Amino acid sequence: MENNSIISYSKNIKKNIIDFFLLPLMGIFIVIYLSNLKYINIKYIFYNNNYILIDYWFFIHIFNAFIGVLFYPYKLSIKKLWFFVIGWEIIENIIMPELVIPNINYNICNFRESIKDITGDLIAPIPATLLLYYKNN
Repeated sequence: MENNSIISYSKNIKKNIIDFFLLPLMGIFIVIYLSNLKYINIKYIFYNNNYILIDYWFFIHIFNAFIGVLFYPYKLSIKKLWFFVIGWEIIENIIMPELVIPNINYNICNFRESIKDITGDLIAPIPATLLLYYKNN
């Protein structure tokens, strides 16, 4: 197939644009959108103990991990899936609260989480990791 584009991009550049720009930006906008929903309490706590907190965000993390495994447009390894998971936690708990939110004077209440919440966020992708393992083998 002939490429008639004036600007041609390699597959790696397209992949990096998706990985480092498009996916994080979509994640940030989804958090902002869900944070502003009036008809659902997104912070409703289903389970809480000394180690983990499970709220609606926990289930959103599970859903997003499955979506990533099922629809990521390139070959996805378990290592890359966890790169996305840990990268999102860095965006959610360091970059947004420390660098972005103070500079735009916008109150987004669902960034910066407790250790119990982060634990839940890191447990949530385990079922999707198992699916990815079976999908790749």
